[in-house]
Amino acid sequence: MPQASVAEVVGALRPRYLRAGRSDKTKILDEFVALTGYHRKAAIRVLRNGRRPKGRNRRGRPRVYTPDVKAALLQVWEVCGRICSKRLAPFLPEIVSVLEREGELALAPDTRRLLVQLSPATIDRMLVTHRYRRDTGRPAAKPGTLLKAKVPVRTFADWEGVVPGFVELDLVAHCGETTAREYLDTLNAVDVATLWCEPVAVVNRSQEAVRKLIAKERVGSKVRRRYDRAQTPYRRVLAASDVPKERKIEVEEIFNTLNPAVLQRRIEDNLRALVQLPR
Repeated sequence: MPQASVAEVVGALRPRYLRAGRSDKTKILDEFVALTGYHRKAAIRVLRNGRRPKGRNRRGRPRVYTPDVKAALLQVWEVCGRICSKRLAPFLPEIVSVLEREGELALAPDTRRLLVQLSPATIDRMLVTHRYRRDTGRPAAKPGTLLKAKVPVRTFADWEGVVPGFVELDLVAHCGETTAREYLDTLNAVDVATLWCEPVAVVNRSQEAVRKLIAKERVGSKVRRRYDRAQTPYRRVLAASDVPKERKIEVEEIFNTLNPAVLQRRIEDNLRALVQLPR
């Protein structure tokens, strides 16, 4: 039904609807829905409050984050390897500063202010249409009970108060859904205290924010985990009291020469080259 005709129907039925009792209101509402095709809830609002004047603002809060903020967020998110919002949000002020320093990002002051204050929930809402599932690597080795009995292994509780220098090793097979044919393996060494990761044959990711598990609690059949605020391994190294000052200066000098956007583009180029290799 044309909007002009809907307006006429509302004008004719609304005075009767407002004066009618409950049973008569139901009949008028049925008549209005049959004539206009409105959803019943929408019909009640129109008959009770009248039609919204043309040009009137929509209900709800005004939009705060402009398309420029979303475009900048997408660029930063891609550079960071599409990490989750809880890791990205605390990292935004630092990564935005680095990208601006390297000439990869140029933002208006208002856009920058809104970008660096985004919450994880807002990031999720803004990126909901851009996420997709990627195949990831998988552990190639399975733990054996005999090996566990002979090699001392630290559990979660044993890592309390650990200093930089204690590492966990994991072999990851980048094989997609099957281990058939040739594929790439990486051996990852993760420093437990700072979460610094050194993978063999993969570009170093010292500028990627990660969260550390700080507590586990069993609630019924589920385990509830609590994590600290996401920080880059680089920041954790600088904050570690057990790392010598000379090493911190060395790490800081390396950090100031890195461009995360260039590193990410190099990774994507290598991945595309791998995909093109004959199988």
